[in-house]
Amino acid sequence: MGAMVEIPAHFVMYVSANTIGRRRSEAMFATSFALCAALVFFAPSLLIPAQFRSALALTARMSALAAANLMYIIAAESFPSHCRNIGMNVGAMAAHLGALIAPALMDSTVYALVWVAALTLTVAVAIFQLDETLGQRLA
Repeated sequence: MGAMVEIPAHFVMYVSANTIGRRRSEAMFATSFALCAALVFFAPSLLIPAQFRSALALTARMSALAAANLMYIIAAESFPSHCRNIGMNVGAMAAHLGALIAPALMDSTVYALVWVAALTLTVAVAIFQLDETLGQRLA
């Protein structure tokens, strides 16, 4: 069921990144993920029905996938040509390190999803420190 959101995530990411810009799209996807993840976490106490909780989880997955793919594009466009390969590989290494740590984090505390949502909101704010690359000539 989760694979159903992968194609729409790529399509929505492509359309939004090329119409409203990379930074705004990344912030929108990160905020969407954080809100959906927080609602999924607090769903039992808010008496949210199971079907709506599943829809929130799928929306969170779609938003996270779109945000990750768009961040890869933003990173590739942000580095100058002479150091782009090194920069992309350091970013990939950090992503793999995060993928190794994430299962231990999720098992270590009850509020792990809340922490991930809070960090994602921090990313949504920090993304505006980057330059907009839509329509810009790359170095």
